[in-house]
Amino acid sequence: MSPSFRKEVLTRKGPHFVLDRSTGSIEFGATVKLKTELDAPPNSSLVNSWLLDIESVSSALWDPNLSEKLPSPPDSPPNSVLYRLSLITLQFFTLTLSPTVDCLLQTRSSPTPIFYLTSISFDPNVTLLPGMTVKASDLSIEIDVVGQMKSTSPSTGCVGAIGFQTRGILPPPLRVLPERVLRDGVGLINDRIVEFARGNFEKGARKNFKEWRKGREEE
Repeated sequence: MSPSFRKEVLTRKGPHFVLDRSTGSIEFGATVKLKTELDAPPNSSLVNSWLLDIESVSSALWDPNLSEKLPSPPDSPPNSVLYRLSLITLQFFTLTLSPTVDCLLQTRSSPTPIFYLTSISFDPNVTLLPGMTVKASDLSIEIDVVGQMKSTSPSTGCVGAIGFQTRGILPPPLRVLPERVLRDGVGLINDRIVEFARGNFEKGARKNFKEWRKGREEE
C-alpha cells in the first residue's frame, strides 16, 4: 500500500463515492476521525509509552469478540502484530457482506510514537440472494483499511483516523438503479461502519489504557 494512498484515505472529509456506469464499477468508503480522552492528566510520557505497547493498543482497537490475533509473518517489521478484524454484517441491496480484514498493526517510535494500521488481505464473505445469476467472484470486491494514531498535545489522550475503501463491480440488476439510490445505500453502510469503529475504539482505548496504567503503577 503506497504512502500516497494512505494519506488520501486518512485525510478524506465526508463519504467517498465513485461510480462508472460504463463498466459498472463502484468505489466507496469513509474515514473516521478519532479523538479520545484517556484516564490520565496531561502526561506525554505515559500516553506515548502506552502507544509503544503494541499488544495493549491493538487489543483496544476492536471488539475482542470480533478480532483474532494471527501468527506474524517472518518478515514482519519490529513492534508489530497481525490481527484478523471482523466487520458487522452489511446489506447492500441484493448482496450481504460479512467481511474480515487481516491488518498489520505497528507502532513506530521515531521521533514520537505513532500507531499504524494497514490491511494486507481480506475476505468479503459475500452472499447473494437466491435467483441471482452472477457469482460472488464476478463482483471483484476489494477492501482496503488504513489507520493512524498518536498522542494529543497536551497529552491527555490520542488522536487519529481509521479509513476504509471498497471497490467492486455492480451486478447487472443494480446497474440500472439511479445514482441517488446507490449513494443512499452506500451511505447506510458507511454510517454503520463509522459508528461501529468509533464506538469500539473509544470504549476499548479507555478501558485498556486504564488497565495498562494500573499495571504500571503496581510494578
